[in-house]
Amino acid sequence: MPVLLLALTGLDRAAVKACTALGTGLLLALAFAISSLAAILGAGSAATPAAAPVPPAAVAPAGGAPSTATVSTAGENAAVIRALANLGSLRWQDPRGDSLCEQFVENMYGATGQYPSAIAAWAAQAPAGPAQLAQRRNLAAAPIGAKLYFFDPSQPDGHAGIYAGSGAFVAANSRAVELWDVGAWLKATGQSFLGWVAP
Repeated sequence: MPVLLLALTGLDRAAVKACTALGTGLLLALAFAISSLAAILGAGSAATPAAAPVPPAAVAPAGGAPSTATVSTAGENAAVIRALANLGSLRWQDPRGDSLCEQFVENMYGATGQYPSAIAAWAAQAPAGPAQLAQRRNLAAAPIGAKLYFFDPSQPDGHAGIYAGSGAFVAANSRAVELWDVGAWLKATGQSFLGWVAP
């Protein structure tokens, strides 16, 4: 298929790969927007009593059973949609090519400069109690739009991303803004999952 695209468009391989990544990102963002809109409209329909709680969203984390995490708010959905719209972007890299992952997460929520690094953000927001900390380390309990934090001794600033549901997250890394499965990310990088923070 890429050979056919090259022949038909006259673009080089890098351009075709970039176009394919952009198209995939747009399709994911569109699918997420449609499902979010359906969830929001479904929650406010006349068939649902006003006092009834919104049903939990089914989130299948990496290697686990569906979650009982609650449906996210419009602001959290907007942050995830913005993050997906930036797939492939190199904007969140410093001059050395290292990722500015915490800045990316903050920017998706309309902020900047809150924390100097992902590890500083986690340290400031992590719960102190062991029971709460255990819950925050349970990806199945994370709502869509939660901020995810990772650590690796060889990367003292840590790593951060935005939970997109179904065990996936969006983050800026040294290659670009990418969508990863949490389990695949942990396996590929050797990092450990510190936990999640509700936005």
